[in-house]
Amino acid sequence: MSDVTTVRIEDLDVPDIRRDVSDVEPLARSIGKHGLQHPIVINGNRVISGTRRVAAVQRLGWTVIEALRVTTAVEAIAVMEKETHPAGRKPLRLSEKARLLVHLRHLPLGLDRSEVAAQGGPTMAFQRTVRPAIQSSPGMARMLLAVWDLSVDPTAPPQHRRDALDTLALMDQTGAVDNNYRAFAHRVGGFNSRPRPPLGGRSW
Repeated sequence: MSDVTTVRIEDLDVPDIRRDVSDVEPLARSIGKHGLQHPIVINGNRVISGTRRVAAVQRLGWTVIEALRVTTAVEAIAVMEKETHPAGRKPLRLSEKARLLVHLRHLPLGLDRSEVAAQGGPTMAFQRTVRPAIQSSPGMARMLLAVWDLSVDPTAPPQHRRDALDTLALMDQTGAVDNNYRAFAHRVGGFNSRPRPPLGGRSW
């Protein structure tokens, strides 16, 4: 894991993990008074953790921000686990957790073959690795990713994609993953047999 570096905000690729970053005034005030307590987490120039911090410092007129570069999902999770919640930080909604999982899935996992095998294969190893990031079970990671993947799958029927988006919205509203997932899987025939995107671009 590399040291903290300073990056230009205009060079950052800030994904839409957070659905709404408009209400960052408390966080901006805290950073203005105490400074940035935790650097953002990036892979390349893509922000993995810290989209609200970026929005907050932009409101303060900053043009650069401290960042910690990570190269694997294991490194990213380790950094995120150590972060205490800055003032004004909001917990992720379930649909936002799904977006975070998608970005983590694109990173190399950071485990060797023996570690992956000991955890039951790459999919289970990923689900267990990312558990701290979404503060829930590996099963939740699987369900969130499955619904998200169908919502953006261009080969899926349009009504199924709309249903997947509606299901993510219901998860946000109710805070319930399992029941909404099961109802969705029941409506969409063959859903659980659909191929899933690869993890970290690797063939295991």
